[in-house]
Amino acid sequence: MVLLVASSFPFSAQAEETTAYYPSSYNLLGSTQFVSGSLGDLQSDDGSYLTFRSYPNYDFRYAESLEESSWNADTAYQDKVVLTFTPPIPADYILIATAEVQGACEPLYDVKARLYHDTSVYQELIYRIEDTTDWYPFCALKRIYLPASPQTFKIQYAISNTAATAKIRNARLYAFSLSGYYAESESESSTKSTAWQDKVTLTFTPPTSGDYLIMATANVGGSSTSYSTLTRLVQDGSIVHAGPVKEPGASGARYTFGVMRKVNLDATSHTFKIQYASESSSKTAYIKYAHIVAIRVDQFPNVYYAENEGESGPAAPNTWYDKVTNTYTAQAADHI
Repeated sequence: MVLLVASSFPFSAQAEETTAYYPSSYNLLGSTQFVSGSLGDLQSDDGSYLTFRSYPNYDFRYAESLEESSWNADTAYQDKVVLTFTPPIPADYILIATAEVQGACEPLYDVKARLYHDTSVYQELIYRIEDTTDWYPFCALKRIYLPASPQTFKIQYAISNTAATAKIRNARLYAFSLSGYYAESESESSTKSTAWQDKVTLTFTPPTSGDYLIMATANVGGSSTSYSTLTRLVQDGSIVHAGPVKEPGASGARYTFGVMRKVNLDATSHTFKIQYASESSSKTAYIKYAHIVAIRVDQFPNVYYAENEGESGPAAPNTWYDKVTNTYTAQAADHI
């Protein structure tokens, strides 16, 4: 990180005379961001400073396994993607994992996928096989402080019974060291309430207004196969960024909740929450491995973003329709 400090202390032109220069404005150049202070701190010698900080150089690591893999020899977890690296310096890292899972069997057993590090599980999908042609998404999110020593992260998969077969494909694992705001609640919580219950809350105040990438994940389930569990990501008490409704295929299943969105935030306090509820007060909703992260996007050299928030439905079956299109001219560099 480069730290540049400017002040309005007078400078000496000659030993006998002193001239003070008070600028009327300033311009941010290059990658300079995150300004602390105001122009007034340069216009008079009040003991305060105007500080400019550049965005940090980030460490980015990636591994993938896109081909389809299958397993039914036993119920132990198998490695699909292994990412091993040594951080150049101790730092906070953000982990993102994605994959697709499928099960070959009647709907009696579960396909599992998880993000694993040393002896810790950070996200675990338990997908009850409902249709053997389905590919169900797995997504995981975690922020973790890593020392400058070798680290190994894995996407793993398993089957709950060897009478079935677990399949996985398009597995990708990212790790990158960017600063951000973060909150998590990984233990399992439950409710029978049909009113929204807080699972995890992230509150922060941006130093200046700007765009943030908000990402949230959790695993949700319910005690009934006739009623749904409701989950949502809500901002500042009223702005809902995602609100899926899922009816479990089995009481022990834990399904994926995952969302990301770019939002512009002003320099006041903001609160993001993952909330959950039960569709019926006689049934129990469950939630586990809940994470929220907010990343200031101007830490990246370039950001290309598009969205379509409205609900859409296909006009004809088995026909692909565009939902959102992101067209841009990319620089020659790695892109997430």
